[in-house]
Formats: sequence, structure tokens, C-alpha cells
Amino acid sequence: YIKGTPDALDTISGLDTVLEFKTSYDFESFFLMDREKALKNYFWQVMGYMRLTGRPTARLVFVYLPPTEADIANELYRISFTFPEGTQRFIEIESQLRANASIELTSEERIKEYIINFDEGLAIEIERRVELAGNYLINR
Repeated sequence: YIKGTPDALDTISGLDTVLEFKTSYDFESFFLMDREKALKNYFWQVMGYMRLTGRPTARLVFVYLPPTEADIANELYRISFTFPEGTQRFIEIESQLRANASIELTSEERIKEYIINFDEGLAIEIERRVELAGNYLINR
């Protein structure tokens, strides 16, 4: 019913945990990612990984990686197709990108982690819904 590969399995800490990492190069998206949004976006993915691996818990880990100069240059190149270089909007976007890149955070501040516990009932619900979707596709 379910396919996928978690980023890692933590067997060292004794927690026997699925590890799923999400990286952000944009400070705003990282800053706004709270537990509610994290679960809304990734809960079912992580629940599926726990089902596949038989692990009882998962750690959903968000990491902020500030953009490098090369990242900024690539982003500005892409933006230049919509907002030509030198236009007011291009200058505003460049300014914001550079401001985000200059934010200094400690290693601890660059990481957000949310623990998710396996729920057998929800895992069964995933399988039920996948079966319903498969039947729909076959019989439509």
C-alpha cells in the first residue's frame, strides 16, 4: 500500500526512530514552520514511513541553511526573467535575499524538531484510503 524511503533510521540513540529532514534556504519559511504546519504538511508521509519500517516514533527535523552567494546569484537569475535586473521589484527582492542570508543563528536556533508517535489506527486508515483510491482508478 505504501512506498517511500525515510531519510534515516536512528538506531544509535536507542529510540529506534524514523528521521525525516527538511531543509529551508529561506529564513521566513523556516521561521513560520511551527508544529501545526509541519504536521499538516508531513504527518502522513512520516506516519507511512513508520508503518513501512515498524518504528514507533519519528523525528521530523527542519534545518535552516542560509543561502550562499551562489544560491543568491541563482535565485536572482531566475527572478530576472520576471523582474528585469535594475527594476524596483528586482532590487527589493535582492535586498531581501541578502538580508535573509545575513541572519546569524546558533546551531541550535537553526533546527526545529517535532516528535511523532506511531498510531496503528491511522496507519490502517492510510491503507484503507489507498485501497479506495486504487478501486476508484480501476473502476472509473
